[in-house]
Amino acid sequence: MRSTFGNVWRGFVALAIVLASASAVRAQTITDARRIEFTPSVDHSAVDANGVPVLQNYSLQLFVAGGAAPLQTVSLGKPAPELDGLIRLDFVSLLSSPLTPGVIYETLVEAVGPGGSSASARSNTFSFIAPCAPTISPASQSSTASGGTGGSTVTAGAGCACPQCGAAANEC
Repeated sequence: MRSTFGNVWRGFVALAIVLASASAVRAQTITDARRIEFTPSVDHSAVDANGVPVLQNYSLQLFVAGGAAPLQTVSLGKPAPELDGLIRLDFVSLLSSPLTPGVIYETLVEAVGPGGSSASARSNTFSFIAPCAPTISPASQSSTASGGTGGSTVTAGAGCACPQCGAAANEC
């Protein structure tokens, strides 16, 4: 009896040490994510005894990562799940104001019905980078009615990536 208790106790202590030393799992931050993907509510197609849909719509709440109050809340409607059972939407096009480049965000989706709402866990964090704006020089040119020659230079913005190789634009 004592050896069994001792073995169980040593096993418990070993498990506690392993759990205490385990590092926290963190999701990867995604850059320039435009789409949201989620599993529909189990009540997505359900109706009550009167034939009224139990789920009316989904809403998306956008937060600065770790923030308590949403920056924006948008209605996602009630889109049909795709063949794999998931719902996917371009949520950026639904926002009332653009997202700030460099800020880290997270979202949650709520299933909304006549009886209230139920929220998902928060998403992986994500951020956006500023778009690359090229410059054209000269910005305008004039020519005579008989024509002429001229030229322009297009320069990629600082920090822009080369579409062919992914290197900085000035290294393409």
